[in-house]
Amino acid sequence: MEKFALLARVEAKPGKEQEVADFIKSALPLAQAETETVRWYALQIGPSTFGIFETFPEGKSSQRYCSFLHIINYLWLDFLLFLPVIIVYVHL
Repeated sequence: MEKFALLARVEAKPGKEQEVADFIKSALPLAQAETETVRWYALQIGPSTFGIFETFPEGKSSQRYCSFLHIINYLWLDFLLFLPVIIVYVHL
């Protein structure tokens, strides 16, 4: 049963929108391999705004948060994103 969710919202730099979209979509197999992931969605909210939404059972919140930070830091270090990145932790 889903108890928690994380939503990461990121803004691509101009001209990097497709690269960010491709990278986020490429993370699906990693999410599918996670045994605790219940639902995982990649979103395009606007022309340069993207998101990842994931739900999971109770007790895995700190692991998920760290995983999100790793993905976001990778994108930022690759100079694809503007800061700040918004990560919202939700108790369902």
